[in-house]
Amino acid sequence: MDLTATENVTTFWGTFFNSGGVALQLPDWDYNTATNMQWTFTGWGAMTVANPIQTRAITIATQHFKDCTIPTSDYSDYLIDTEANNQNSSVVFHGGDSTYNASGATARAALIADHSWTITDGGAA
Repeated sequence: MDLTATENVTTFWGTFFNSGGVALQLPDWDYNTATNMQWTFTGWGAMTVANPIQTRAITIATQHFKDCTIPTSDYSDYLIDTEANNQNSSVVFHGGDSTYNASGATARAALIADHSWTITDGGAA
């Protein structure tokens, strides 16, 4: 059984919750079919990202990256990809303490204005 074959997983609820605040690398899994990412990765602290984060079907993301910090460029890329590819409305998303650059700010604003997302994060870099 391949435990990294996640391309059909829809719920990651609580996966890797509260790892103790250690700096870890985000697992290189396929999150594109995930709709529920609630409490996933909460408490990781500083994170590194090997490949772009893509959660194109996400509908529930409360506390998703709470108490995490994703590098600014990676978090901005995440916001840009999400805005371009996720058309779900009224998602409550927690980006932890991650900050975004100018391009990320534009995508973040569009998620809020066009899709009624509620986003909590560290703000502009």
